This record gives sequence, structure tokens and C-alpha cells, in this order.
Amino acid sequence: MIEVSRIFDIDIKSPLDLARNIMSQIISTDLKSILLELYDCDSETLAYLLQKPELITFLITEAYNNIRRFFKNEKLKLVLDEDAETGEKTVFLYILTDLPVDEALAKLNQLDDEWWLDKIDNYPDLCIHVQMI
Repeated sequence: MIEVSRIFDIDIKSPLDLARNIMSQIISTDLKSILLELYDCDSETLAYLLQKPELITFLITEAYNNIRRFFKNEKLKLVLDEDAETGEKTVFLYILTDLPVDEALAKLNQLDDEWWLDKIDNYPDLCIHVQMI
């Protein structure tokens, strides 16, 4: 008999553990694929986000849809930053735009006022900014 735990390199105590682990891997793969369709993201940022499925879910649903209300076609980029002193990690969501600065900032302020400021406390490791291109 083949030990499933050796094939998948996971700790399996029961068939239910195996099913949970496989479902978790499938969900992670699906979330990763969807995230990469919506956002530009380097491998370091992606690895960090894969440890936070609740943040990925937020990014691909609520964040994406609300950003698109104000920034219809701009590229979106996720960048992981680590504070050198504290080691605290933050994901920056950059809205890449060629809009005039005043217009881009006005839209960002509107996004903040109408949606983001109500959510920010739930996602302390996420910051949303515009980046002029």
C-alpha cells in the first residue's frame, strides 16, 4: 500500500485530513490564478499572499470591484514591502495611471471616502495608492 502522506509530503491522519488538504490546495491554486489575472504581482508578494487566503479573497472580490468603480482600465500592481526596523510586512496595491495628478488623487480620495476607509482596519497590512506612469 502506498502512503499518501509520502506522495503529497503532508501529515495525513485520516481520509478527511487528505480531503481537506486537497481542497485547500485546489482553492489556493484557483485563488492564485484569479489574483494573477487581475493584478501584476512578483513571486515574493505572491508567496506572502498565499499565506493569507482571506486577503487574496478580499483583493479579488471587494477590492477589485470597488477600485474599478473609479479606475476603469488602470493596471493594478501588488508589491510587498518589509519595514527594515520592525520586520512588519505591508502589501501595497498600486493603481497605475496616466491620469492628470489632480484627477487621479481626486478619484483615490473618492475611493477612500466611499469604501476603503470603512475597510482599512480589517486589512492593516494593505495600503492602496496611485502611481503615476
